[in-house]
Amino acid sequence: MLLRTLHDPQPARGRLVWVDGQFLPSASPLFTHAEWQGAQLLGFGIPLIAHGTTARQLPAYFASLSTQLSLARMPFPAGLTLETLEKAIATLLNRNRHFSTTLLLLEAYLHYERDLLGFENATTSLAISSLPAGCATYVEPERPVFLEFYKERQMPIGPAAGIRWLANPVEWYAEHYAARFGRDYGILLNAKGRVAGIPGRMLYIYTPEQILVTPPVEEGAVDDPIRLMIARTAPLSKRVVAVEEHPLMPKQLLEAEQIFLASTWYGLERVVGIGNYWRYKTDVTPPLTDMLNRVYFPERVGQTQ
Repeated sequence: MLLRTLHDPQPARGRLVWVDGQFLPSASPLFTHAEWQGAQLLGFGIPLIAHGTTARQLPAYFASLSTQLSLARMPFPAGLTLETLEKAIATLLNRNRHFSTTLLLLEAYLHYERDLLGFENATTSLAISSLPAGCATYVEPERPVFLEFYKERQMPIGPAAGIRWLANPVEWYAEHYAARFGRDYGILLNAKGRVAGIPGRMLYIYTPEQILVTPPVEEGAVDDPIRLMIARTAPLSKRVVAVEEHPLMPKQLLEAEQIFLASTWYGLERVVGIGNYWRYKTDVTPPLTDMLNRVYFPERVGQTQ
């Protein structure tokens, strides 16, 4: 997992962020209070990983950005292409002196600009921030994860359900609910009572038939492009026959042989129990983590062989 950060050679006050083509100090006040409120309500984020000065699997993440902008009914940023985004990331990493493995956060905000005639037009601002990761590649977490079902509030369902909104009260309540019971994360359910996932993470079950199953984004699962990488690489493992996406009921989690979480920033996190009970094996994730490292960090894998 890439949760912990290393010493940042560029202190927070001097670190830069990229905002709509400009490089600004991260401490700069970008919004008025009213604009900040709107950005939180009408904004979403996409996590990425870079190594050296190159964002990994950027075409898949750019496609996810395009899809989420369309589903959120936000205007596509003027002049933004895969090439301009790649260049912006490389320049930002150079200026911040982030040359190893780096966590990137791409944030899109909806706001309104007044034109010369006095009319307000909707536009989308894009911001990119960077922070060094605590590990050079994905590694197995130091401790296993415990989950707890959170049933008081539900995630929405539908095509836009997988957007990772910056302000999501359901995720916030689920995190605090899990912490109150000493669990790591709360399991989110959708309006149909089916499993959506974990705040900021996707959830996979491993069945006795050696199939990985995860809820689709329409069920409320977060739209993280790492799901594409898992779908491509996991069937190459001797332990996985296929990867499928279909709705999951809470009962299926309790009957699963193994469960793990997946996200771009944290890699694969093995789950050992729901509630107070240790229920699951944890031997399916190590070979899958190795395969993800070959996808995201091929040069690092080559150095360790």
